[in-house]
Amino acid sequence: VGDAKQSIYRFRQVDQALIASTKAKLRAQGGQEASLQYNWRSAAPILKLVNAFAAQAFPQEALSIQAPDFCEKENPQAKAQLISLQDSQGDLVNNLETARNYQCTWLAQKIKNLKNQGQDLSQVAILYRSSGLVKKLKKSLAAQAISFEVQGGLNLLEEALFIDLKNLLRFLHKPQEDLFLIALLKAPFFLLSDASLYQLMRAKKAEDQDLSLWQYLQKQAQAKKLQDLTPEGAKMTWIYQSLKKYLDKKNYQSPTRLLRDFCQAMQLDYFYQSLQGHTEASLNLEQSLVWLEKLESEDPRRSLKDLIELLDQANNDYQKARISPLSQSLSRPQTVKLLTFHAAKGLEFEVVFVVDLNRKDPNDNPALIHLEGDRALKLSKDLKLEASPRYEAILKIKKAEAQEENLRLLYVALSRAKRELYLVLNPPILNTRSKEKKALPPGGLEKILLEKLGKAAESFIKEEKISLATQSSPNKSFIFNKVEKTSLQKIKKASNTVSELETYELCPLK
Repeated sequence: VGDAKQSIYRFRQVDQALIASTKAKLRAQGGQEASLQYNWRSAAPILKLVNAFAAQAFPQEALSIQAPDFCEKENPQAKAQLISLQDSQGDLVNNLETARNYQCTWLAQKIKNLKNQGQDLSQVAILYRSSGLVKKLKKSLAAQAISFEVQGGLNLLEEALFIDLKNLLRFLHKPQEDLFLIALLKAPFFLLSDASLYQLMRAKKAEDQDLSLWQYLQKQAQAKKLQDLTPEGAKMTWIYQSLKKYLDKKNYQSPTRLLRDFCQAMQLDYFYQSLQGHTEASLNLEQSLVWLEKLESEDPRRSLKDLIELLDQANNDYQKARISPLSQSLSRPQTVKLLTFHAAKGLEFEVVFVVDLNRKDPNDNPALIHLEGDRALKLSKDLKLEASPRYEAILKIKKAEAQEENLRLLYVALSRAKRELYLVLNPPILNTRSKEKKALPPGGLEKILLEKLGKAAESFIKEEKISLATQSSPNKSFIFNKVEKTSLQKIKKASNTVSELETYELCPLK
């Protein structure tokens, strides 16, 4: 039952081929499919655009039909537009980052106009594939005095980053519990190796099995032997000193203040952002801290133990009902919602902006790519090695799966709007590799969207001229993050063997 075009669960390892074969099997056994074709949400212009896209993207699927009584109450304000941004002087913009500045400037001004016309901002949403544009968006919206909130997906409680912070709280509450300390030692910000951890546990067992791991480390620190405990002696000393400092602080600082201090001292926002290659991790970190601080403001007397119990309860509620308290507790009236395509599924808004469509697809092929339990090592182009037929076959399948998922994601984004839908296209970007002054062709989801709409796109395009004071280069943080990401990739290529990659992939502690 439902709309098959909205199945966007590849990130959960859902196999669309298995779904299709299961449906065929059930039909052969006399089963019936209930396709929900009537659209009770979108105004006629929006449904026209959605169906123009779906007809080419999903030729085997039925198109949506507007509900009969919905047609009678047609709204004169209803519209669906492809916003083609153009520099007011007719110039090509210098780079993709500048193009995003144009998008954010236009968006903020458009939403300000809607606000002045009496639009309820809680019914306005900005949707994006990934969170790379969010920092720029927040800055532009704030400059126009527009309230906003970033809404994460419902699985924020399951993020590795959130679990790492929870393990820190558990350790600070009960340092004698070895499991919490080991989880911290294996966390990415400490990353003690398996070899060092194994050697450490053997040494503790040989000396005094009754001591907890933390007590053993304290004893070794007093004897000034921490440096000699493992091959990573200097790192072990630094980890011990860091954790001891926060154990001392817990006596006079609130739990959330401890977490905020720890995150700032360890620069976890930059760390997780560089580690994962995108800004969503740092946004999730900030959202987690804001939520915890909000909980603390409601009850300043809440202890470390109380907070841990509250987090456990929230996680239990999420596991049972798949509902997270994060977005609900952070939600405020008259605020524009910023959220990913995945997080928007099942939601609807009067006005929807879909942005940053020209962004390249996320890396769908990690170091190890999988197919039905088998794996193949991804080859680096730098090595100039010839890919095996097996690798090429797997890569072809993965790319086809990614393309199918992109079509479904776009369909979900397009079908969230009730009254107004704006798909914001980048202004033409200068092709620096061309000797002539030419614009780069559309890329990413923008390319897919325009290809599927074909000639139908012309009836939806609306040009908007916009001016920026200067075509600025990418900001410092963007440059820093790009350098960090590149250096991490180089380190991985230089130091990781195939066996280490396989070990990491299979390791339950990763």
